[in-house]
Amino acid sequence: MIEERTTSLEVTTKVEPRTCRHYVNDIPMVVHCHHYSTLYTQLAIDTGETELLAEVSEEMFHDLLVRYYTEHSIDAIDDRVRIATLYFAAMGLGKMDVTYLAEYGGKVILTRSHLDRGWMRKWGTFDRPINYVTAGCCAGMAAAILEMPRGSFRAEEILSMVKGDPHSEFKIIRR
Repeated sequence: MIEERTTSLEVTTKVEPRTCRHYVNDIPMVVHCHHYSTLYTQLAIDTGETELLAEVSEEMFHDLLVRYYTEHSIDAIDDRVRIATLYFAAMGLGKMDVTYLAEYGGKVILTRSHLDRGWMRKWGTFDRPINYVTAGCCAGMAAAILEMPRGSFRAEEILSMVKGDPHSEFKIIRR
């Protein structure tokens, strides 16, 4: 007998009235509009600090996924991948499809992207990829799913919507 299994993401949100902090699953979170996101990305490009965006998003996404997997006893790789893609979408970052993932690396396709769409609406196309936040999320996600330490992977955006490609593609590479 074939058993169908559906993995869903449990999300609770709250706003702390005194500090006006927004929490998702008890983790403080700030999701910015595309105006702010494109501006801090442009600032990082201008100052040569794009790795900082990737590092911060890698740390955040890795740690929140590890916490979620632990609290909800999520052990199966397929379930972990599903939760990661649902979390990415729940944070308003876009639609992520993990094509493959193994201890040596992987590939992620982004068919919708908050940052890319915002960039194109604000400034149009650009001559290079700009989605350092998603690159960091991909690296952190890979390590969390495979139960490896943060920093085990890096991700490189090899196709980019802001360059005119139909989707963005990230190559996940083992460090």
